[in-house]
Amino acid sequence: MANKSNQPRNDDAVLGGYNPPPRSGMVLGGIQGVKVRLSSPFVEERIAAASEALKYGDAGLDLILQALQDDSGQVRRIAHLLLWERTEPHVRQAIQNYAPTDMVACWRLDETEGKTATDSVGSHHGTIEGATPTTIVPGRMPGLGGAGNPDEINPDSYRFVEFVLPKGLGSALSFDGNDYVEVPNAPELNFGTGDFSICIGIKTRSRGGIDVILDKRVEISGSVQGYCCCIYQGRLLLQLADGIESEWTNYDSQFAIADDKWHHIVVTIDRDCADGGRWYVDGIEVGKRFNPTNRQGSVSNFKPLIMGRRSDNSSSPGFFKGSMSDVRLFNRVLDAAEVPAIYQVVGVRVTRSSFQRGIR
Repeated sequence: MANKSNQPRNDDAVLGGYNPPPRSGMVLGGIQGVKVRLSSPFVEERIAAASEALKYGDAGLDLILQALQDDSGQVRRIAHLLLWERTEPHVRQAIQNYAPTDMVACWRLDETEGKTATDSVGSHHGTIEGATPTTIVPGRMPGLGGAGNPDEINPDSYRFVEFVLPKGLGSALSFDGNDYVEVPNAPELNFGTGDFSICIGIKTRSRGGIDVILDKRVEISGSVQGYCCCIYQGRLLLQLADGIESEWTNYDSQFAIADDKWHHIVVTIDRDCADGGRWYVDGIEVGKRFNPTNRQGSVSNFKPLIMGRRSDNSSSPGFFKGSMSDVRLFNRVLDAAEVPAIYQVVGVRVTRSSFQRGIR
C-alpha cells in the first residue's frame, strides 16, 4: 500500500492551491495547524483556531488554556466560553483566575427534579412553575430555520447539524402554555442605559399571537420600562421600553423561527449604534438589523425576570408554548465571533453535508 502520510486529511487546508495536492510543501491542518494559527497576527485566525482546538483532545485543551492569556480580549473571551463547561480541576482553576466575560446569568434549565432553576454563574436562581423536564433526542436535522413556510425545507439554504449530548441543549424545560420560570429582581439583571445580549435555546411551532420567551418589564403597573424577547406570529421580536412617556419600541426580526425544531438564538443590543441590534440563529446572523438608539433611557425596573410569560400583565400573559434551554445574559454586546463559539459550547456542532451550500 502506498504511503499517504503526505496527503492532506479532510480538515486540512493545503497551501498552494493544487489539485491533486502537491507531493511536497506545507500542509496546514490538524493540531499543528491549530498551533500555527494561534500565533497568527490576525485575531480572526486565532479565534477560529481556538474554536477548532477542542477536536484534538487534551492537546487541544492545552492550546485553549494558552489562549486565555492571548493579547486580544476577543480571543480570551472565546477561550473562556469554550472552557466554561469543562470540569477538569486545572481548567476550573484557570477559569476562576480569568477575568469575567460579563455573563451575568446562565440558566441551563436542565433540572430533572425540584422547582429550582439554577443560575450557574451567580445567585439568580429561579422558581419553576409547571414547566417539566424534557430530553432532546440527538439526530441529524436542519440547523437554520426561517423559511417562509418552515414545513418546506430548501436544501440550498440549510446547514445540517447534530445535537451532541449532554451539554446545554441536551436537556430542557417544556412549557405547555401555562408554565413559566420566575427569577427575582436583581441589579445584575437590569442593564440601565447599557448594552446587553440575550442567548436562548428554543423549540416551538407556535405562530399565532405572542409567545413570550423572556420578559423583564413594568408593563401595566407603571410607565412601560424594560426588555422583552418573544415570538410574534412565528417571528423573533424584541421590545425595549425606557420609561419615557410610557412608550416602547418593538423590533421585528422578520425571521421565522417557529418550525418545531431546536434553535439557538442570540440578540445583541448596542444602544449607541444605528444598526446595533442584531439577531443570530444557530451561530449565523439572520433577519433584519434594528436601530435601538431611539430608546436611550434606562431599561432598569423592579419587576422579576420571567421566562415563559409576561412579567406584568396577568390578564394577557402571552404564555410560551414549546421547550427552552440554556438561557444566558451578558451585560455587553457579544461580537460576531463569540456567537458561534457559544453555539458550539451549548452542544451543537455543524457536520459536513451535501446540503452544505448556500448559507454558511
